[in-house]
Amino acid sequence: MATLFKKTYTATIPANAETYTRKGVEYARFKGRNGKTRIERLTDDGARLLLETESWYTRLRVADGGYLVINTKCKDRTTAEQYAANLQTEQDKVRAGVFTKKEANAAKHGRDALQTVIDAYLDSMTARGAAASTVKEWRRYLETVYTALGWQTLNDIDKTALDAYLEQERLNGGKEHKGRGARSCNAYVVTWTAFGNWLARNGKTAINPVAGLVRFDERADRRHIRRAFTLPELQALCDAAEQRPLQERQTNRGSKAELKPETVDALQWLGRTRALAYKALAYTGLRWNELRSITIGAAHLDAEPAFLLLEAANEKNRKGAQIPLQEDLRQALKAYRDERIKRLVGDCSAFPGAFDGVTLFDGLPGKMNKVFDADLAAARVKNNKGEYERIAKMDGAGRVLDVHALRVTFGTMLARAGVGLATAQRLMRHSTPALTANVYTILELTDTGAAVNALPSMQANTVEKESYNGE
Repeated sequence: MATLFKKTYTATIPANAETYTRKGVEYARFKGRNGKTRIERLTDDGARLLLETESWYTRLRVADGGYLVINTKCKDRTTAEQYAANLQTEQDKVRAGVFTKKEANAAKHGRDALQTVIDAYLDSMTARGAAASTVKEWRRYLETVYTALGWQTLNDIDKTALDAYLEQERLNGGKEHKGRGARSCNAYVVTWTAFGNWLARNGKTAINPVAGLVRFDERADRRHIRRAFTLPELQALCDAAEQRPLQERQTNRGSKAELKPETVDALQWLGRTRALAYKALAYTGLRWNELRSITIGAAHLDAEPAFLLLEAANEKNRKGAQIPLQEDLRQALKAYRDERIKRLVGDCSAFPGAFDGVTLFDGLPGKMNKVFDADLAAARVKNNKGEYERIAKMDGAGRVLDVHALRVTFGTMLARAGVGLATAQRLMRHSTPALTANVYTILELTDTGAAVNALPSMQANTVEKESYNGE
């Protein structure tokens, strides 16, 4: 049987206190912080206040035969009694073999605040070296769900409710309520599954409470099937990115608007930065956030061979990598790096390596979707008629062009160049060859179409047949 009590502790007697004795017991009367009069008992020697905790404590017998004192954190005695009774029941079940100590421990944690547990989980991710951007994203995936479903404690986590929520988001979530993409929904699945595994591993729950969440089929989601850029499209994109900042500012101010030289320079530098970033993505296979993490010191452009050093903390697979550079790209990056340092130094002087910790690319935003789409819309390529036309965001097969499509472009160029699958896998930093083969090394329809067009003409077959019938 659990017993309840309040702990006692002592405190200094306030200077304004009035002491008196009643029935042989000494008391102090004084004004509390809220201005109300308080009366508290004194210690036997009358030197200090003798106070009680506001919350109730319980002393209960645990499964191994010993006793444990626990703070119920309840100020109401009736609530504290119920809490203590539940704890004692759990321990009695363990002792009787009804369930294990692990289950009992999980039951104890079931009343923990979900927000507090999530904070602890994300702290553990940071301690293991997870990138700050990843931790921020995972926090959003976790907090969005439990807020939407009204979960307060660990006991509230419900796989069925989470399944239903994700299914609804797939159909009606996202922008303009047109439904979230399969990849977006799977990010929630991955995050919550990992969180559930952590809960079970750390004894917060007996098992993963969301085990068995089914991932959505990304291959069936046409919005996220990407294609590679052709070389003319890539060049047009980079040209548009380089020119658009200044052109749009001039247009917004009027074609004859006079811009300050420093404004023109800043806009041209912005365009140059963005264009080179696109080229770097297409010729290295780096992901956008990986490219943003590259520092001046990590750009080994004078080495033989030249490479970019990608730190493990900034790489998706958390392994780190040395990214080799195509020669034209190396030269472009060297020129950009030198100009970047000049702009950082200004009129001052700096010792060698002073800016090694500064990012190589100047001010690349974390989210690039809107800017990329605007650059793509401004790009123009020649069609078969020699006319300039826009590059379609989505082609007839439902494949799209976005920032990540530049990585797809890198993989496709490797395939077209005849690079072996094993080498391509290392360059793409894929965990398995299947990813490289199935996702990134599919040749474009233009390539296969050219091969099909090499077949004999159907018209020639018809002529030959007619000639045969006439004989």
